Amino acid sequence: ITLVRYGEPRSWSWMPAYGDVPVTTWQGDQYRLVRPWFDHPPLYPLYVGAFMRAAGVHDIFAVQLGTARLSNVPLFCASFFLFFLIARRVADETHALLALAFFAVAPVAVWDGRLVMAEEMMLTVALAGWYALQRYGDATAVRARRGWLVAVGVAAALLPLSKVAGLAFALFYFSAAVLRRDRRLAAV
Repeated sequence: ITLVRYGEPRSWSWMPAYGDVPVTTWQGDQYRLVRPWFDHPPLYPLYVGAFMRAAGVHDIFAVQLGTARLSNVPLFCASFFLFFLIARRVADETHALLALAFFAVAPVAVWDGRLVMAEEMMLTVALAGWYALQRYGDATAVRARRGWLVAVGVAAALLPLSKVAGLAFALFYFSAAVLRRDRRLAAV
């Protein structure tokens, strides 16, 4: 929201590197609003900010937690669908549905899906990359292989931009490429 409105990202942070920043009280809690804000990778905050703007919120102090939490619903739905597609590729539909049922009620999945946390975006991007990796390995047409290769590369590039821990998933893609002895995939 603040990047679009003011041209620089602003958010709360208690990191001492920002120096002496006045404390702002909002909805009964205290925050240090810093600018420019660089505590976390930019992809998830940009997504939530865009979602809030689309919901009609134009000021950081007008944000309602319920609206912000709704931003994770599309991500959870996408990760739910991607998880099913991946599971169905390695097992029959019955087992894939059973795995999906466990995924839907797993405490970590429920926790990340209900809070405003970058882990939900990281998971969605990671699953999209994993699915693209599977499809790349199965594709026979050159154009299709190239498209899936680009999708793996985009996912690998977006992962650390959504959460620093996403680098581990990018390393997973690289390891899968090495195990397949696919130099092009490993380079991407």
